[in-house]
Amino acid sequence: MALTTLRERKAKCNSTIDTHSTKRYAPRAMNRFKIGDHIGSGGFGTVDEALRLDDQGRVVEEGLVRKRLLDQWADDSEALSRFRREVRMLDQMSHPHVIEVRGRNLSDSPPWFVMPRAESTLKRELASGKAGDVPWVIKTFSAILSAMAYAHSERRIVHRDLKPENVLIVGGVPKVSDFGLGKRLDPNTVDLTSTNIGMGTTRYMAPEQFEDAAHVGPPADVYSLGKMLGEMLTGRTPMVGRPRLEDFPEEFRSFIDRCTQDDPSDRYANASDAEAAFQLLVSGGGQTGYVSGGQLEGHIRRWEITPEGQDHAVVKAIAQELVARREDEELYFHAVPRLPTLLVEQIIKNRPGDFDVILRAYDRHIQGGLPFEYCDVVANFYRQVFHASPDLRHRRLILQRLVEMGASHNRWYVGDVVGGLLAQLEAPEAVTMAADVIRQNPYHARWFRPYVANRTLPGPIRSAFNALEPEYGATDAFA
Repeated sequence: MALTTLRERKAKCNSTIDTHSTKRYAPRAMNRFKIGDHIGSGGFGTVDEALRLDDQGRVVEEGLVRKRLLDQWADDSEALSRFRREVRMLDQMSHPHVIEVRGRNLSDSPPWFVMPRAESTLKRELASGKAGDVPWVIKTFSAILSAMAYAHSERRIVHRDLKPENVLIVGGVPKVSDFGLGKRLDPNTVDLTSTNIGMGTTRYMAPEQFEDAAHVGPPADVYSLGKMLGEMLTGRTPMVGRPRLEDFPEEFRSFIDRCTQDDPSDRYANASDAEAAFQLLVSGGGQTGYVSGGQLEGHIRRWEITPEGQDHAVVKAIAQELVARREDEELYFHAVPRLPTLLVEQIIKNRPGDFDVILRAYDRHIQGGLPFEYCDVVANFYRQVFHASPDLRHRRLILQRLVEMGASHNRWYVGDVVGGLLAQLEAPEAVTMAADVIRQNPYHARWFRPYVANRTLPGPIRSAFNALEPEYGATDAFA
């Protein structure tokens, strides 16, 4: 639909509504909106033109739309809950690449909210010929990554329906929208999705989302992001499942491959981790996002050609390079936690002595304060090593670091990782070790009680948590 002038929009507007304003946009307590022409409908909502007025009825902002729940869904409790939750999520976010809420009325029947009008969507931009324009792809995808990194790490929100149609173009700026299927990563939040029900858009959905959408985490969004990047590079709508890497430019293959692994633990932990890797990639940090320097990057590229072949000479060269550069904090900080899972497993199996040096050097480099998002990178890498290494000393080191880091940085994702690791322990010696770590770190271990409260834990680990002194005078025991 062609854009109209301010005068034409004033003439067309045929109704006025009031709403409590959002704090970011209103100097006064109330916003008033005039609603104009109908633009379109789809799914659960209908969209109309809107203008914002001041208290004297003068137009102070044009280029808005009102999104309202369709009348036929006004009495549907689940549809109402999802619509209201989407608006509340959006209203609590403030990021240049997340669509803004200009006003809302969630008590109205049906509820509605006002947002900036989009001149296009990412889907339309791709159809218009932008696909494959690498500078444009990098700029646009970086904006989307930034928005989702903010959602994951700052607002603890998973989108669950990322796709080009849900990225709006407003004034030339990409903005993530449509959080109707979003969920909060909060153990105290009730999810509206029943267990074992898939939801989302199948072409972009992670495998685990088909089975149990209620419990997916940030890696599910990372999977969708990888599928979207592939579509932006080729212009082809993706098929269900893992993409064919040979369809993409070589320099992006490793990144897309990591995003779209079938196992969530093999992907980037969240969009913050993916954003860091992508920025390294596009800034010249190497095809796979490793810090360049020495021969490490070349060795890894050679390993990637035939990783299943377990070329022991290449694995040995990579391990020895890392051992030789164990004092290089920058290399270890960026490269070690982003090593491919299979490569880490091969080093552990074929070069156990070298891996012991590598792990302890890495752990030494990450002691102390860390950027919040990087805590998730550490947790994901340490979970990977915990499962891959049979060495009980490595498992103890990992639990000690994660328990200290999770509590001192107040990182919910680390809490989830530790809770999952403890619940999976079965071997008596590993259970005893974990219980010792809890008893020896009571100050930090207390922080993890909410993250293990609803998990089935081995008896000694449960007893170790119960033996911790209650915090803030609380007397309830962890059951």
